[in-house]
This record gives sequence, structure tokens and C-alpha cells, in this order.
Amino acid sequence: MPRLPQPGGDSGNWGQILNDYLSQSHNNDGTFKDSSIPEAALSAPVQTKLNAVAGPTGPTGATGATGAVGPTGATGATGSQGATGATGAAGSIGATGSAGAVGATGPAGATGPTGATGPQGTAGTAGAVGATGATGATGATGAAGTTSWLGITDKPAVIAAGATAADARTAVSAVGSATVATIWTGSQVAYDAIVTKDGTTLYVITS
Repeated sequence: MPRLPQPGGDSGNWGQILNDYLSQSHNNDGTFKDSSIPEAALSAPVQTKLNAVAGPTGPTGATGATGAVGPTGATGATGSQGATGATGAAGSIGATGSAGAVGATGPAGATGPTGATGPQGTAGTAGAVGATGATGATGATGAAGTTSWLGITDKPAVIAAGATAADARTAVSAVGSATVATIWTGSQVAYDAIVTKDGTTLYVITS
């Protein structure tokens, strides 16, 4: 059934649809067809006027030859794009392909410069003291020491100074001063209290 083109639709063929619609009442040259407006569709004054001038309608003449087809009208503007259809369901995931061969190892790059030394970290807590090792075997007993004064070697010079200064000088002269750096004088008790005797000290016992 002939119709008018739909706004925004009929893309690509709206011109043909419009021509089909207009051809229902128009000739190809744009004039109205003889039967496009029936007399009953006219108002009564117009019908009276037409009938008085034209007289009764005669028989319909033979249909004339079809006129040449007019030029095609310009293509109308493209209609607006229709709404996007819903996204289809995702297809199933294909099987994983086999792993490719491992490529050859490239040459090692040059060693970069040594970075700056970082700050010294905080000292950790001291570890626990290890267990005391086993006591080693007792060494052999050394030779017995001498029990007499005469048996001691490298002992400091000890002389009996006598009771006078002259006696002390005589005693010192007897020892000699080549190995004596210090002269000590005191009693026998004080001398015995000295634990370690010095080999360069002359000990003079006065009492």
C-alpha cells in the first residue's frame, strides 16, 4: 500500500516510496490525474459551476501513452543510525597453544659500576656466651726450684751495708755500678715484703 516515507527511516529507498505515494494522484509531469479528485469530493458551489460550464461528463477517452519517466530526484539525507544491538554471548575460550622453544641466552651485559656503600646498619644484639670448653690436660710438673739464696740465678744484688754510711758506700763499691739503676734501702722485713725483686735495683738492708 502506498505511504509516505518514515522520518529517520527508509534509508536508501525513501525517494521511491515518495514517488509511489505521489503517483496515486499525479501524472509524471506533475499534473493531477483526471480521476484523482472525484466530483463528490468537491463543494456544492464548485460542482454547480463546473457542470454549468462544462456540461455533462462525456465518456472517458482512451488512455494516452505513458509519458517519459522524469529524472530521479536527489538522494535524501541519510537517516539516523539505529540503536546498537545487544552484545552476543562470549564464545568459549580456545585451547592453550603449546609453549614455544626457549630462545638462546644472549651475551652477558657489562658489569655496572659499584654502587655507593650504604650506611652501616645498627649493631645487632650480642650473642649468648658459648659454653665453657672442657679443661685441658694438666701439663707436666716442672723441675724443682732451688731452695737456697745462693742457688737463685740473676738475683738482685743484696749486701749487708753495715751500720754506717761509710760501710754502705764500701758495699756498693764492691758490687759495681754497671748493672745498678736504683738503690733501695730498708729493713729485712720490708725487703721480704717485696714480692718481685728488680734485677737493676741494689737492695741495701740496713737492719
